[in-house]
Amino acid sequence: MIETGSFAVGDDIDGIPTETTPQFIQTALALSAASPVSDPLETETGFYVLELITEQPSEIPALATIKPAVVADLQRARASQAAIDRARAMADKIRAAVADGKTFSETARAEGLEPVTSAAFRPSDTTPDLPGAPLVKERMLSMAVGQVSEFLRTPDGGVIFTVKERTPPSDDEFAAEQDRTRRLLEQQQRSAVWQAWTRDLIQRRQVSL
Repeated sequence: MIETGSFAVGDDIDGIPTETTPQFIQTALALSAASPVSDPLETETGFYVLELITEQPSEIPALATIKPAVVADLQRARASQAAIDRARAMADKIRAAVADGKTFSETARAEGLEPVTSAAFRPSDTTPDLPGAPLVKERMLSMAVGQVSEFLRTPDGGVIFTVKERTPPSDDEFAAEQDRTRRLLEQQQRSAVWQAWTRDLIQRRQVSL
């Protein structure tokens, strides 16, 4: 059991891994006196069940103190939205040019982009060199060969991509993929059962947190 001190958004929390902290804080801020115990929180480093012990009222700083930060945040938000709008318009232009018979690469270069071709991969493969891999994999499953995606935001920017080719799996690859999928589903089912069991115990107050 870990008992933390008071914390706010953006803080580091002793005993909680850095990569888990944002999920931990988001879950903690959703707790209240009426609902002080969270559902099991699954993270990359394990499961957590959070209980609210005390709340510290927030303080509203003086306008003069926060004005520079507010202005800077607003400017960043406007610049970010403007960049997203430009990227979406760029994706529309590339999609229209490809529909007219131009190649994805030449159209992307004409827009000032440098296209990158990935190695062939399966949806279940780990692809650390693919920007926005989870989003790209999910989107590509519903795309036809040659189709151009919309602009997809990623943690470090965004991507516009096309599916160059799709190779049917061999019988051996198909069997192996089925086995991987089965193991993944079994793992997800075990996780769901564990969470349901833990949630039931919490609701019946048979555990001490």
